[in-house]
Amino acid sequence: RGNGKIIQELESQFRGAGWNVIKLVWDRSWDPLLAQDRTGILVNKLNTTPDGQFQTYATETGAYIREHFFGDDPRLRDMVKDMSDQQ
Repeated sequence: RGNGKIIQELESQFRGAGWNVIKLVWDRSWDPLLAQDRTGILVNKLNTTPDGQFQTYATETGAYIREHFFGDDPRLRDMVKDMSDQQ
């Protein structure tokens, strides 16, 4: 299996064991960007990006992330145009 479905698989396992599951995929530092996402383009990008790609982004620079995650859509690029590499 690919790693793109691991969150759903883990959720199913825990729900099957009778747990209440709360999924948190990103932290509140995403809140300002998500607030700008009036059309759902960012949420869609987050939902369709494979887990393994997020592991790559975690080790890369802000410039790399802007180019490779946000760079393929002008609406996404616009959301991060004023952000520094540290943000």
